[in-house]
Amino acid sequence: MHPTSTVIDPKFLFRGKMRKTNKTPPPPPSEIIAYVPRRDHVNDDSEVDVARSLELPLHPNARLDDDRPQPPQQQQQRRRARDRDDFRTSVTPIVITTDLLVDSDEGSFWNLAPRWTQDVYDRASRSMADSSAWWRSDRQEIICARDGDDESDSIEDLSSFGGTETGRWSLLTGRSVKSAVVRGVFLLALVGIGMALLVALTASMSHQDRVRLQWSSWMDFVRDSRVFRMGTNRRYFSMKARLMNISGALTLDDEMTPQHRALVFLSDGDPLALDPNDATASTQLIQRYALAVLYYATEGAAWNHRIYWLTGQHECGWQFVVCADIQDRANLTTSINATSKVIGEEADDVFLSAVDADLGMGTGRIVTGLQLYGNNLRGTLPIELITTLKYLEVLDLGNNMLHGTLANYRQLTYLRHLYLNSNNITGTIPQGMVSGLIHLKTLAIGNNQLSGTIPVKLFDDLISLERLNLEGNRLTGNLPDIFDRGILQDVRLGDNLLTGTILPSLLGGVGTRSSSITKFDLHGNQFTGKLPVVVNAPNLKFLYLYDNKLSGPIPGDLFCSGSNLADIRLNNNSLSGEIPNIRCTMPELQLISLASNDLTGSIPSSLGDLMPSVREIHLFGNKLTSTIPDSLLQPSNLTAVLLGNNALTGSLTATMFDNANRLEVFYANANRLSGNLNGISTAKHLVKLRLEYNSLTGTIPVMSLPQLELFYAYNNSLTGPLPAESDWANMRKLKLSNNSLTGEVIVNAASKLEILSLNGNAFTGSIPSEIGQLIDLKTLSLQSNRLFGTVPSELHNLSLLEELRLDSNGFSGVVPKNVCDLRNLSLNIFVSDCKGSRPKISCSCCTECF
Repeated sequence: MHPTSTVIDPKFLFRGKMRKTNKTPPPPPSEIIAYVPRRDHVNDDSEVDVARSLELPLHPNARLDDDRPQPPQQQQQRRRARDRDDFRTSVTPIVITTDLLVDSDEGSFWNLAPRWTQDVYDRASRSMADSSAWWRSDRQEIICARDGDDESDSIEDLSSFGGTETGRWSLLTGRSVKSAVVRGVFLLALVGIGMALLVALTASMSHQDRVRLQWSSWMDFVRDSRVFRMGTNRRYFSMKARLMNISGALTLDDEMTPQHRALVFLSDGDPLALDPNDATASTQLIQRYALAVLYYATEGAAWNHRIYWLTGQHECGWQFVVCADIQDRANLTTSINATSKVIGEEADDVFLSAVDADLGMGTGRIVTGLQLYGNNLRGTLPIELITTLKYLEVLDLGNNMLHGTLANYRQLTYLRHLYLNSNNITGTIPQGMVSGLIHLKTLAIGNNQLSGTIPVKLFDDLISLERLNLEGNRLTGNLPDIFDRGILQDVRLGDNLLTGTILPSLLGGVGTRSSSITKFDLHGNQFTGKLPVVVNAPNLKFLYLYDNKLSGPIPGDLFCSGSNLADIRLNNNSLSGEIPNIRCTMPELQLISLASNDLTGSIPSSLGDLMPSVREIHLFGNKLTSTIPDSLLQPSNLTAVLLGNNALTGSLTATMFDNANRLEVFYANANRLSGNLNGISTAKHLVKLRLEYNSLTGTIPVMSLPQLELFYAYNNSLTGPLPAESDWANMRKLKLSNNSLTGEVIVNAASKLEILSLNGNAFTGSIPSEIGQLIDLKTLSLQSNRLFGTVPSELHNLSLLEELRLDSNGFSGVVPKNVCDLRNLSLNIFVSDCKGSRPKISCSCCTECF
């Protein structure tokens, strides 16, 4: 016997067939955590007594009494099963001495019985050995043991069991491999089934669900996925019964609809867990349902801003939802909150800074406004929004990507402001769209894809309408006579296909009541006829009739119909006659545009004298004659005067620009002006100056115009050299071609020139090397001059150069290779005198040769 102890490591117990071996065993372990009596000693009283004293589960063949006969076979099987169950439920690790494991007479060693192996493994998990040796029986029964506490005492002699230390990983039997294969196949089958279910789920999803799966958070998808829309609890059916009269049973049962998803959210996913049978929470339940339907119908998870939406927060605390106390529903005065027009990252900050800590919201709050302007809503609007939120005052869904057709909003009897502009709504305008909405002040459905005519009955009940926006659609037909109401203030019907004439009643014409309109916009249509005589529009500020087919003269009373006129745009029509002489002061006028018509005659001096606040005067594209009156440029706030493409004569005098302290843009191109440029140099704030196609003479004066960016004076008769002292540091576009300028080409290396056109003059000398410092230059036109010398290699610094013209000069030599390398960048046009057998210049990279 060996007095040392050995602990079996359950990690290395493998199932095998219990078998006795006659080989000489290694030193047997003195401790083990389970005991199985030998079959040939099942009636050994001494072993039974030991087992009883140690409270060990006995082998089913063990007898408790020598005189007691063996039970019948059937009872014996039952007893074995009972003992096995008792062992599995009650056995605990127990120390057994070596005496119970080794038969001193036969010297045999018994392994653990295979049917107890797993139980021993489970019960002995706290008795792991630190290091181990491997024992192997003739039937590959593997046991791991350690002899004592010292690792050096590990049993390493495996020869008696036919194994070696290094070969221990090869000791697994075919049975073990088979078991591992079975387990692997089973796991693979489970994985395959799971993948098949996932593929089936994805295939059955709607396109909207697939999109949501791509960008939504996992929790959002789990909450909204059809797998979790089964709605099998009682709340689901009670909630469904409560909402059937709103959306219908078929719609609620269809898992693909936003109504079904909203139903499941309220019944299964809403942390607020409203009781559908609670009458006091009925209003809250319905409006919460309508908002949830809107969320799902317009891809709410993709909204730009959706703080608190579909959370346990009261729906009145959801971002951009406006509420009021239910007690005040008879006198609702909801205003348009500024946050409805806040777009971008600031919107969330504005909302969170204004929200109450607890919001103080209970079941007595009703939704009176939705301000989801510019929030990336996609899809169609659900009808529940109209049929359930009956106290809505403000519905602002403008500047989104909604589609579909216009619905009937007559049920929203409290509605004051309806914004559906700047979406993708199609179809026609329903005749009864806003019937009965006597409180409606704003109807904005512009910038969509609406077609058809404007229904006359659309406005029958709109006795409070102040703002009408139908612009940017494809509306046709005549403009109905619907504006003689005395309330309408802002009318926007521009960019349509409307025809007919403009009725006098629209602008307070003769014989009509006073008009309250402040902005009247009919631009970009096909209106014909004459301008109406406006005599009774004291509040009119903005009159936009440009881009039509209006003809005839401009009524003399147009400008004096009201003292508040600030912006008049009649350009791009066929108006004829002279510009009427203004007989009243227009203190508020800031812009007047009569451009691109057929106006003739002179420019009246009153156009500047009686407009002290005017900022822009547009008269280009007419047939105006005579000189430019000095008074035209006298208003102190004047920033732009556009007189191009007329037949104006005279010169540009110094007195004309004496008071033009803020003038930034002056266009007088394509006229018949003469004289020199000396007077214009006093306009210190000029940014853009166009004088091309006139008959100007003299030299270009020294100009101290530090802000000048654009100077066009080509096709005149200017002479002399370029002024070297001119302050053109900000010049970007300089075109002086087709004059008679002489001298050398002078370049301000500090300028920001992008276009330099000096062609068609009489410049001499060579191209200055400083030109290579104009790194922003895109176009350089020097053709048809008297320049000579070689092409400077400094041109290779002009990496943005797109067009280079050097032909019709006296250049010689070879174009440097580094200049040719510009063809690999942006240079698309390169023209020089490289044609013929003996060209003036050798150029291997030119696109055209002369």
